[in-house]
Amino acid sequence: MKVIGLTGGIGSGKTSASNYLEKKGITVIDADKISREIVEPGKAALNEIVLCFGNEILNEDGTLNRKALGDIIFHDKEKRATLNKIMHSKVLLEIKHQLKELREKIVVVDAPLLIETGIDQMMDEIWVLNVHEKVQIHRIKKRDKLSDAEIEARMKAQLLPAERNKFADVILDNSGDLKDLYKQIDEALIKIDKRYKIRDKR
Repeated sequence: MKVIGLTGGIGSGKTSASNYLEKKGITVIDADKISREIVEPGKAALNEIVLCFGNEILNEDGTLNRKALGDIIFHDKEKRATLNKIMHSKVLLEIKHQLKELREKIVVVDAPLLIETGIDQMMDEIWVLNVHEKVQIHRIKKRDKLSDAEIEARMKAQLLPAERNKFADVILDNSGDLKDLYKQIDEALIKIDKRYKIRDKR
């Protein structure tokens, strides 16, 4: 089994790329989905987060208030590191578990912090999504309804595109429309088709 790591900054289009890959018959492990699952009420990760950040990061129903937590960690590097320490080891363990259970010819791991957390070292190949900054900001505003200051804080908390690209085996430019992104993905798959025998999977 060959494992491809898919990553990119906020608003780069990882979900669109992952959805398309799944339509092509390729299994995708979503690190964001795992992150949401391990902080559900009653889970150890949520209890640890509350101990560190207080009950103000909870909604009235006991679920995690992601915006409240984001407002804290994206303006405080030390608190962001504290949260990462709680989350990353648990996410990594679940990714390893899922990979161990799979018997596919190729699997994609979609993780926004793939490189920052060292998950890239488990990958056979790294795909990085890039997007022009103006397009990126527009998409984030439309999707997340964040202010300019909130967007800037989140972008600064991640690797610069130039730094992320140093790890890339494939760079996908998602500044255009979905048709253009899908074309680039198809071209990348064709290049690895013979090596990884993806057609056997599809």
